[in-house]
Amino acid sequence: MYSLYGQIELHGKLKLQVKKSIALVGCNSGLIPELLRTELGDKQNEPFQWHLSIAQILSKNKESLIIDIKPKNKKENFVFLCELTDAFGFSSAGWTPVLLRLNGLFVDIPAGQIDKKEFEYPSSTQLIYTMLHLSGSVRDGHLAGLWNFPGPSPTNSVLLWPKPFSYFIKCIKEKDPGFFDTSVI
Repeated sequence: MYSLYGQIELHGKLKLQVKKSIALVGCNSGLIPELLRTELGDKQNEPFQWHLSIAQILSKNKESLIIDIKPKNKKENFVFLCELTDAFGFSSAGWTPVLLRLNGLFVDIPAGQIDKKEFEYPSSTQLIYTMLHLSGSVRDGHLAGLWNFPGPSPTNSVLLWPKPFSYFIKCIKEKDPGFFDTSVI
């Protein structure tokens, strides 16, 4: 679930309060396509590499986009909330793989410890990247296709050819230079 939160500065601390649910994708109402339209030149075609600084754009209106990773998790009763900070995309061949950069605000915190509708921004967050792919691209300066998640198939995972994969690695290295320095055990 994707929600737009208002930012309130209170006693030197940032407080977030839910304003409304929003769509992240979809050419008619999704935030990513809406913001991407403003980045397109008249003749823009695929392949098209793009970056949206979501947190920076929304902060101008004192807003944040919060993703509830486990909105219906009643069994385990844990909260997993992230702030979407950036979206990177590689539109080509009618598809757009998207890399999302998230700040993990509350990662598997017992539900009773946090009110998901209103909370104080934590002093430390966890950097998380995730990927998705959308059915849609760019043609002649306009969005082409529905810009929705594709329907069920044997492989709903993101398929990455060398160029988009290299682009996403470059984006991570530029945005978070030490991200790949973590050792693997």
